[in-house]
Amino acid sequence: MKKFEFTTLEQCTIERALIEKEVEVDERIRCYTDQLNTIIDTDEIKRVSALLKGRKEIKKDIKSILKKLL
Repeated sequence: MKKFEFTTLEQCTIERALIEKEVEVDERIRCYTDQLNTIIDTDEIKRVSALLKGRKEIKKDIKSILKKLL
């Protein structure tokens, strides 16, 4: 695995961008969760569940990267 070295400014910029993205992902997760609570159609439930799973994986990846940066 290749290790990257960043200046303090670059690290702050990356960290800020990841945190902003995490907030967006959290917002989408809440939206999908709310949708799941009101959907009746099973095909729609599967589609929204897949979207929710994808966003949760993205959030997990963001948290992992942030841990490595700090």
